[in-house]
This record gives sequence, C-alpha cells and structure tokens, in this order.
Amino acid sequence: MVDYEVVYLLRDDLSEDAVKKVNEKLQGVLAKHNAARVDLKDLGKKPLAYRIKKQTKGHYFLLEYQGIGGVSDELERNLRLSEQVLRFLTIRKPKVSTKYAAKGEKKHEA
Repeated sequence: MVDYEVVYLLRDDLSEDAVKKVNEKLQGVLAKHNAARVDLKDLGKKPLAYRIKKQTKGHYFLLEYQGIGGVSDELERNLRLSEQVLRFLTIRKPKVSTKYAAKGEKKHEA
C-alpha cells in the first residue's frame, strides 16, 4: 500500500452539513477502493493569498490515506467535479527506510 496526503480547500460559505457531506463522500470513495483512511484533519478557515472562483477565504482539510492503484485518480476525479472544492493537491509520501531514518535522528541529536 502507498501512503498519500491530500490537501483540499472548500468554499468558506458552506454550512457544516455541506462540509460533512463532502468529507463523507470522499470517505466513501476510499472505502469503495479498499483504501485505509489514516487521518482527516480540519485545518480551519483561512484567508486566501489570492481570489479563487470569487472567494477570498477557504476551509482547509488534510486527508491522509493508504491505497493501491487508482484510488488517488478516483479521489481526484471526485474533488475536481465537486463545486464546493476550490483547490486540491495530492502528494505521494516517500517511503523512508528505517536505516536512513535512524541515521538522520543521530545527526540531529548531536
């Protein structure tokens, strides 16, 4: 399984029910493709650096999950089609070997 992170930005004027509905839809996509949701963090409402679709504020979320194959493609397709989503970014987390991670920790301790 591959680790992914998705940061997505929802419109600021959405109700709590609409936000919950978008999050449940994304979780349904993950469940349909047998992906394991690791974590969903609400990063809060923040002002945007520039206008996106006539919006000046947005509601940020961070979704971490593990999946195989086309789960990221399907999740991105759903994000792209949703009118509530202003922007999104998917990142595939690199696998760090334990040997390399242990080396890095020793350097930082010294």
